[in-house]
Amino acid sequence: MNRLDGNEGEGYRGDVNDWLWYGGEVCLDFVNTLRDRYGPARETLVEPVDLSRWIDAAGLGTTEVPGQRELDSALRLRAAISRLLEAADETTDDDLDLINGVIGAGVTAPRLERGPQGAPVVVRPVVTVDSALSLIALNALDVLERGRPQRIRTCAHDRCGLVFYDSSRAGSRRWCSMDRCGNRAKAARHAARTAGDAGDDAPAGTVTAGG
Repeated sequence: MNRLDGNEGEGYRGDVNDWLWYGGEVCLDFVNTLRDRYGPARETLVEPVDLSRWIDAAGLGTTEVPGQRELDSALRLRAAISRLLEAADETTDDDLDLINGVIGAGVTAPRLERGPQGAPVVVRPVVTVDSALSLIALNALDVLERGRPQRIRTCAHDRCGLVFYDSSRAGSRRWCSMDRCGNRAKAARHAARTAGDAGDDAPAGTVTAGG
């Protein structure tokens, strides 16, 4: 399992259409914004605008435009969450402090204020980038608290690396998505068997493809 250390993917950029939502938890979808972790990683959060678009696509919408500070914070949070949920024994005190700090900086709550007529009214806080990151961090804590980390899997396809929460009854899910990776693996096995059968049926002395 190839976990994040916070500086992968430099020089590789994925298109926004490359974002995938197979994690089953928003914190895992966030970890999956670094793609192809088994090979040269592809970073999909290169510019602050990428973070803004991902937050919106994830349903954590904010009208605030993030800057480089928020992007840097998001990438550090992503690496810390990856270690926390995929390899808790590799989690450092700095990771814990970082996650706690993100939660503390972003948690907001409704307030009671006097309305124009003097009656109490509920005022909802503006959703900021920090509060969106806080929700991601809180989701990671929820996964941990409910004892779910043992259900976190890495896709079995050797060129994928996406992580997901296995909600299957038997806990035996192998693929991030059957349509995406499961069928690709089945097709590859079928092609290999077909090639093997062709080699077995070839007349003596015949050189088959790849032979």
